[in-house]
Amino acid sequence: MGYDWLEQSSLGFYRIWVVHLGRRYGILQALAESGTPLTANRLAERTRLHLPGVKLWCEAACALGLIIGRAHGYCLPLQMKKLLVDESHPDYLAGQFSYLALRSLDYDAFDEFLKRGIRAQDSPHLVEAFREATRWDHTLFLEVLLPRSPSVRSIFLKKSKILDAGSGTGGWIFRMGESFPLPHYTGIESDAVAIEMATERARQGGPSSVRFMKGNVEKMTIPREFDLVYLGEVLCVTHRRPQIVRRCFEALKPNGYLVVGEGLLDERSSGEPIGGLMRGMQLDFALLGAGFLSRKQLTDLLRGAGFRGLRFVSAGGGFWFVVARR
Repeated sequence: MGYDWLEQSSLGFYRIWVVHLGRRYGILQALAESGTPLTANRLAERTRLHLPGVKLWCEAACALGLIIGRAHGYCLPLQMKKLLVDESHPDYLAGQFSYLALRSLDYDAFDEFLKRGIRAQDSPHLVEAFREATRWDHTLFLEVLLPRSPSVRSIFLKKSKILDAGSGTGGWIFRMGESFPLPHYTGIESDAVAIEMATERARQGGPSSVRFMKGNVEKMTIPREFDLVYLGEVLCVTHRRPQIVRRCFEALKPNGYLVVGEGLLDERSSGEPIGGLMRGMQLDFALLGAGFLSRKQLTDLLRGAGFRGLRFVSAGGGFWFVVARR
């Protein structure tokens, strides 16, 4: 097992970084947009990058099975385009690769955490990492949840009021606004950099009715205003869960909907690949003083805040949507 296990683990590590770099610097995008194979020289010209670095990237990506090398250059297979470039495709996963790469840049915080139990006070790459990872969640919301939840979908088809609690850089709002322009969207986020990015993007174009507010979800006071509140991957990164869920309850109109999007632990599958991945991420989230919940823990949390009619919808990969009503 020894060497093979080390080899596969190392290949996974480098595959993550090669995908992240290819996305970050537009190399994968250039290959996806080209109708013919591109040489390293042409790729360097199109991306305005340093040729020796592009050559090394191409050789690594080819060896790792991400791109195909041919006599006249390199090309990106269709399946890899779906996985690594097309953010609207249900198979798109490259954001998770970038999440892992970006979060690893903040792992020097483990020194204080493991020695003294002190959590990270600052995670410089957290906003960007979550922006990358949650793009997959937004596609799942459109492609998995809404087709299975007609009552939730109906809210997006009228001039309703929708809140994204913990909106980050506004990715979910902008994605929903493209498909459903009628609702009025509000985003609340505590990170000043994320709010600035969301506000600037809104100025450049987005849903016709959108606003972003700086503030903590657990302290918001917006009584009975919204038809739907979305809480996407917020509970896993905070220890103030009861306060957040209660505030979401109070922000909803009577019979309004809460939709939670979260990875949930399954105690029975900790030895399986998905279970192993989520247990690894638990160590990541421990730096933030939080972690994944189990299905029972989330059920108790929501019912304790007053929510009813809970329905769990599996989106695959350990990720779930939970629909509840006030």
